[in-house]
Amino acid sequence: VQGNDIANGNLLTIGNASGQFQNISQSAYYNAWRGEGTTNTHPRIGYDTIGDIAITDRIIEDGSFLRLNNLTVGYDFPTNNTDLFQRFNVFVTAQNLFTWTKYSGYNPEISSFSYDGLRNGVDWNGAPDAKTISLGLNINF
Repeated sequence: VQGNDIANGNLLTIGNASGQFQNISQSAYYNAWRGEGTTNTHPRIGYDTIGDIAITDRIIEDGSFLRLNNLTVGYDFPTNNTDLFQRFNVFVTAQNLFTWTKYSGYNPEISSFSYDGLRNGVDWNGAPDAKTISLGLNINF
């Protein structure tokens, strides 16, 4: 997927050192504005977004990604007609193996905001995809 933007709503809370009882990112604390001549990548400590009528563009991120979603690798062991098995196969299957992205959230493949289909492109506490690895054996007698 290339060229889409995501509003990472999680950054509204962890990206502001608002002084409330919540976790914040190290970047929000160490890069907070502290007066003239300091960085302005994050708001001052104690700044609160509650009651704001708009969101900041600091939470807009590139949502482009490349994903290796399904991979199966198998090997057929050679058998003779005199063997116990007609076919003997071992395989490994992996799902959600790798995702290459610059997006800071769990999953750049978000679908909607809090299960509201009218607000696409907003990540609000989206869960990560589970990584699954399975080992299998196929035996034909």
